[in-house]
Amino acid sequence: MSRLPEPFTILLPEDWTPEQAWAVQDCLDELLVQIQARYGAAVQQWLYGEDTDPDPDPPPDAVTQLDLFENDFDDPLPF
Repeated sequence: MSRLPEPFTILLPEDWTPEQAWAVQDCLDELLVQIQARYGAAVQQWLYGEDTDPDPDPPPDAVTQLDLFENDFDDPLPF
């Protein structure tokens, strides 16, 4: 995926009514909400260089839950 060249500008129509401008903004806001809900964690990992797997949905067998009682913790309490 490539980034947009800088500077990036979008020319907007000058004849939009306030209602049309609001409709576009509302649509973009909803799109952002949906993108963040679906890809938010993967995008954050990618931005911070932590993404080693380009597939945001690993296969179900790759996701494991650690068992809290897997190890016998018999350490004495410090108090």
